[in-house]
This record gives sequence, C-alpha cells and structure tokens, in this order.
Amino acid sequence: MEEVDEKKEEDEKPSNEVAVAADKAVPTKETKALPKALLERLKKKGIVPAVVVPKEEDKEEKNDEEENVPPPPLPKGWREGKSEDYDNHAYYYNAKLNISRWTRPKEKKTKKEKEKVPPFYWKTTVDKKTKREYYYNEKTNYCTWVMPEDPAIVAKMIRCANCGGFGQGLVKEHGFCNRCARELRVRKKPPPTKQRGGGQKKTLVL
Repeated sequence: MEEVDEKKEEDEKPSNEVAVAADKAVPTKETKALPKALLERLKKKGIVPAVVVPKEEDKEEKNDEEENVPPPPLPKGWREGKSEDYDNHAYYYNAKLNISRWTRPKEKKTKKEKEKVPPFYWKTTVDKKTKREYYYNEKTNYCTWVMPEDPAIVAKMIRCANCGGFGQGLVKEHGFCNRCARELRVRKKPPPTKQRGGGQKKTLVL
C-alpha cells in the first residue's frame, strides 16, 4: 500500500521537465511525451494550453466573410511562429522583451488615438466574431475597419453643431448654419461695445 501511495504522489507532482516546459510558451517534446492523465491535469490548470484541432466539417461551415477578414496587425516587435509539436498551432513572441504567448497581442492605443473621435454620422462598434473595432455610417450603412477622415477637417471647414453640414460661409459665428439657427432660434452674439475713454476728471486746487 505504501508503494502505491508513493506512486500517486509522484504522479500528482509535476516533474522538473514539466516545470521547465511551463515557463516556455512554445510546447516542447518533453511536455508532449508526458503521461496522458498528467497532461490533462496540466491543461486544466492552464500550465499547458489545450490545443483544439478543428474538424473538417467545422472548417467548411465557415463563412467566406469570416475567412476574408484580415487579422489585426501585430504590435511593433512581435512575430508569429508555428509550433510543430502541436499541429502547427500559432504562437507569438517578442525577441526584444523575451516574451512568448499563445494569444495574439493587440496594439495599445496611444493617447491621441483614444481622444480621436470618428466623423459626423460615423459610429464605432466591435465585431463579435473577430473582436475588432470597426466604423459604420448611419446614413449610408457603409462599414470600414479604418477610421474615415472627416471631409470637413480635410477642407479646413467647421461643421454645423446641429446638422453637421459644412461649406464655404455656411456656418456662422454662433456655430450653426442659417437654417438650424432659425429652427433653434439662436441669437447672434452682439458685437462688443467699445468703452469711450474720457479719462479722469481733474480738480483745480486753490
């Protein structure tokens, strides 16, 4: 009985080879050669990633639209590799940072990009399948992965604060076009009054 208990304890404790493999993102041959029961336990704990091989039927059921959607570009310094030990499963590594991972890294938005707002009539949303952000036009129903440029900014003109229209001399000083100003009854700002400089009165001292 004691020998059986010792064997169980040895099976439950990961070997040195497993500890070394857990530190590396790319699976090694030593990890692959582990007992099946131990490998399943390590997969559940997340030490060794479980690679799911898709069936041929699942591949055929994919829509052409999904297949044609390009993946987001990798951040600077990251490269994609294939693991031969796991059916050419993709992994990602950064040689400069000495980091590797299974999941695709995403480009972090800069402060300017976070503050950047899409043009008038454009909205942002996230695609459920690809988890990527895209832009769509409420009027034309046109979609794009890249934030469109505002034609008003390109033309160096100001848009109406109400309808979004722009043009040469269309938007007035109050920020609205004439039609929106009439509808909203926006009053023009009165011109600043100039103070007459009379100076201080001098008193005669006798």
